Amino acid sequence: MRYLLLLLFSFSANASDNVLGHYQAVSESEWSLSIELKNKNIAVVEFSNWLAGKHNKKHVETHKGRWSKKGNSIVITYNGITEVVKYNKSLSMEEIGLAALAPGLKGQSKPTLKKSLIGLNKLWLTKKLKEIYK
Repeated sequence: MRYLLLLLFSFSANASDNVLGHYQAVSESEWSLSIELKNKNIAVVEFSNWLAGKHNKKHVETHKGRWSKKGNSIVITYNGITEVVKYNKSLSMEEIGLAALAPGLKGQSKPTLKKSLIGLNKLWLTKKLKEIYK
């Protein structure tokens, strides 16, 4: 019985650290950034930008790559670039004007990293953003 409880506890602890999903940055500017962490360690990083008032003519870069996780650090490699993000199951949304917390990723890469798309940006789980912005 003791082993069954330990097994159940281990399963629930691992499930709470599930980082799979689609994350996006929130911006009032003419750009967007998203990261999707998929099964089998597949990552998709997408960056878009456009001229003011020209959202329908945006330039989109989509890069497929790989990801791995150790603790709360996630290493994402795409297009010959390796970046690190930290997973936080309760990332503050204060900087975007919300008194809320949501699962998210915080970029750890120096902005000078050549061709870095993630940099120091914060991204929140898209599913939670949609719930908040209903």
